[in-house]
Amino acid sequence: MKKFLLLCLVIFLVALFFPLAGLRAEEAKKDCAPDSTGQIVCKLQPPLLGKDKKPVTDPAALVGIIIKGVLGIVGALALLMVFWGAAGWLFAAGNPEKIKASTKTIVWALIGLLIIFASYMYMNGVLKFMFGG
Repeated sequence: MKKFLLLCLVIFLVALFFPLAGLRAEEAKKDCAPDSTGQIVCKLQPPLLGKDKKPVTDPAALVGIIIKGVLGIVGALALLMVFWGAAGWLFAAGNPEKIKASTKTIVWALIGLLIIFASYMYMNGVLKFMFGG
């Protein structure tokens, strides 16, 4: 069962991030042109863009983007744990110990989601207050 969960997680992450890499690569090809010798030269694009599609150069904005990204990944993992607990409950087949363990998994995952949402709202407010974002 653990191998199946790991396989599902890998497939989920690949499906989540693979299209984003392709879109960024296609966007980067737009800034390529041949130089005087005929070689194709591409202008490098910064990896992070802000809300206005301009490169992020402010360290505070960079920290904000990283924090929001980490909270998003952790939130996705907590949601995955809710599904894991629900699957455990479904496959418990009436076993009280497995039902109790699955219920604990769901409850703690929901508490984790609440903490993640609260920290996201807190960090969003702090970043807007401090940096006018």
